[in-house]
Amino acid sequence: MHHQEKAPDVTQFRKDAPEGLVGLVTRALQKERGERWQTAAEMAAALGTG
Repeated sequence: MHHQEKAPDVTQFRKDAPEGLVGLVTRALQKERGERWQTAAEMAAALGTG
């Protein structure tokens, strides 16, 4: 299922999820490697912690 179906939208579970968090999680769950964060440092930088 993971290989064939798109991950559910975060807002399906939390309607009040901040837009920035939704975008971050959505990108982290992309099927194509090039569309995901390539390193934890990239993700941390997007969060403003790196």
